[in-house]
Amino acid sequence: GLSVNQESNIPDDHISCVLELTTLLLANTRQTSPYRSTLTQYINNYLTKWVPLYIEKIKTHAQTTTLYTVADILFYWLDELKREYQYE
Repeated sequence: GLSVNQESNIPDDHISCVLELTTLLLANTRQTSPYRSTLTQYINNYLTKWVPLYIEKIKTHAQTTTLYTVADILFYWLDELKREYQYE
């Protein structure tokens, strides 16, 4: 099961946690199909609601080319996920 580390100062919706859950769901989707429905809901009902705006804010305020490029990669990855895991 999942648990929350009470000693951490990282909020539960911190982008690294969000991306980690996405990759875990992706890995499990390849193993067993019931995870596909969960991943589809997660992408369509959660990620697409705020991550695109988050990416735009990163790109607007990025002070380095590296950070801007990482935001660009995240944008294209999310776009790929949306296409592959649209509601059927």
